[in-house]
Amino acid sequence: MTISASLILLMVSVSAPPAQAQRICEQGETELFICQTDSHDKYLGICAVEDEPGTTWRSVQYRFGDGNKAEFIYPAKAEDGAKKLFFSHVVRGTMYEVSIRFQSGGYTYRLESYGDNASDPPGNGVAGVTATNATGKTVANITCIERPLMFPSYLRMALACDLENPHGKAGCVEPPPHEKK
Repeated sequence: MTISASLILLMVSVSAPPAQAQRICEQGETELFICQTDSHDKYLGICAVEDEPGTTWRSVQYRFGDGNKAEFIYPAKAEDGAKKLFFSHVVRGTMYEVSIRFQSGGYTYRLESYGDNASDPPGNGVAGVTATNATGKTVANITCIERPLMFPSYLRMALACDLENPHGKAGCVEPPPHEKK
């Protein structure tokens, strides 16, 4: 039995409803990552408030929904986002990979973006979010249908380091680890 991606995201959002309807990123917030998805004109994004230009961020949240209303927000309290959203990145051959991981409602979510420096134009790749259950089975996979707007250096500064990545702390610093393909 396959559960639809939207259903999983809506089930989890019931456990942490927003105080009021929110757009994907509100006025005064910066889109650190955003793309339109293959899921009925929905968008996924990571939004934050920039404290000091290019150096510090606060009130970080992952959001999923249409352009007018977020249906799933994590974490419920934006001030917890810098501790609950985990960043890592790596270069594999000509591919630059960014991963943002978080857990909510018994599911692990991984937002990933892959860009190929050797493509024409440079940066062509794929992005999206995958949800897995406690046994590691994929229960939802939502793909971006466009190249995402993404700021990896800002994501790295705004989020906690994902020490569960294969490179540990080295997977969260500049420059990213390089692996041969």
